[in-house]
Amino acid sequence: MEEKFRQKYWYFRFPEDFFEDINIRKIELMRGGAEFILILLKLYCKSVRDGGTFRVPTTDEGSVDFNLIANVVSSDAQTVYDAIKIFVNLGLMEVVTDAEYTNIRAFMVENMTGSSSKEADLKRLQRAKEKDSSILPGSAEDVYELGIYNNIRLTKDELMEITSKYSNADSLIKRLSIKKKSDKEFNTKYQNDFEALTELLSKEGITVSSQSNDAPGVPRGVFNNVKLSVTEWDKLCRKFADPEGLVNHISKQIYEHGYDMPSHYAFAVKCGNEDKWQTVAEKIQAEEKKAEAQAAEDELCKKLEAEKDKEVEAFYSRKKEELGLETDEEVSAYLASQRVNLSEKINKAFSNK
Repeated sequence: MEEKFRQKYWYFRFPEDFFEDINIRKIELMRGGAEFILILLKLYCKSVRDGGTFRVPTTDEGSVDFNLIANVVSSDAQTVYDAIKIFVNLGLMEVVTDAEYTNIRAFMVENMTGSSSKEADLKRLQRAKEKDSSILPGSAEDVYELGIYNNIRLTKDELMEITSKYSNADSLIKRLSIKKKSDKEFNTKYQNDFEALTELLSKEGITVSSQSNDAPGVPRGVFNNVKLSVTEWDKLCRKFADPEGLVNHISKQIYEHGYDMPSHYAFAVKCGNEDKWQTVAEKIQAEEKKAEAQAAEDELCKKLEAEKDKEVEAFYSRKKEELGLETDEEVSAYLASQRVNLSEKINKAFSNK
């Protein structure tokens, strides 16, 4: 019983934005897209144990055995053939066939495979209960992929929290990135990367004192490394339509490339000009053009509607004169009866055939 309790099982980490991926959305819009996605997920599950590769014997003719794959995923061979063709075209999978085996390699599963056991699950659950709620992951928006291998995922709030508290957060993120890459059991030890980083920072993090010369109310960027005065921030706000986005942009540039410069304001203006960030004037101009275009479109619609009303009025006047009718309602009733008669004639003609 103890051995069964410790027996491992395999899984892959299903991302919360899976159905927002552009390729998945393309598949959803296809005819039979829902079944294709189900086949994709089944193949993902079948490939987990071998690190993202699902292997089946090749047919005697040396081709892919779609019938066998169809039996595995509980579908028909033609549907499986169509689905795998789509997956390969979208870059979700790779199919390699040799004389003995066909290897279906699922790229998404490769780096998101883990293993666990009931014992590990219980320990992880216990850690989650004991963990301070203040370090729970924040919003799923603005998730950054950091570290040497871009495999440390932190939300904007998480990143700003650690960079504001620890001066060596950058170097520890890089160390954690290497550890995650090399440690196959990493995903079974921690609920998420923020938990792992928090543990590392608690042991080796170097705290920084609050800086009294920081300008109150002025953003420091997502990596908490941009310094602007109130005047400089005000200038950015009057020049660019999205000043906070620009500050986050240069914050990322400084973090990734280690730029050391005397004026972050000058760097922000330089990046804003070179990268074509929309200015306040351009935003106002664009909004004015949009309003003018909408007004022109509304005016055109009114004109067309007026012309159509005149055509309808002329048509009814002509019909009243031709048929000797007095009101528009009588003309409408006459036209409706004609449509019914025409429909009956068409049905009768087809039934005779």
